[in-house]
Amino acid sequence: MGITNWKKALEKFIEHIGAVNSAHNDARVQFQGFQSQRQSVSHQLASHSHEMEVVYHIRLTAILDVTHFLLKQGLPFRGNDESSNSLNKGNFLELLDWYSLRNEEIWKIVNQNAPGNNQLTSPKIQKELANACATEIIRVIVDDIGDNYNSLMIDEA
Repeated sequence: MGITNWKKALEKFIEHIGAVNSAHNDARVQFQGFQSQRQSVSHQLASHSHEMEVVYHIRLTAILDVTHFLLKQGLPFRGNDESSNSLNKGNFLELLDWYSLRNEEIWKIVNQNAPGNNQLTSPKIQKELANACATEIIRVIVDDIGDNYNSLMIDEA
């Protein structure tokens, strides 16, 4: 249909290009790879996988920081409406948004900037992170107790 209002052209171009995993961006990356055929495929895969590994590590560390904070404070993770246009997405997603706004490196790689299948924000991932933290805490307590005798006093209140 074309563009009739050139003041909104930039918005339309961004809409056309799409997100990180869009077909347009994939085609652009493949074309750039085609233009620089001097690099071997194995070199491109190795460098790309190393970059992905570093980005994943940073993303996972940020999400573990948020998880650690929520568990330490005894706060719930989930909210009633976790959609992207919700005003209160729950403690986990809101704290992750807040954390990413204060750190530019993290902002570049979390939420909408992360690949769709690697955002690490799904309810299942949240539960797995909380369970992993609980398992680690139990392991530390058991290692600390060791072979010593211990007792537990329980009050009916």
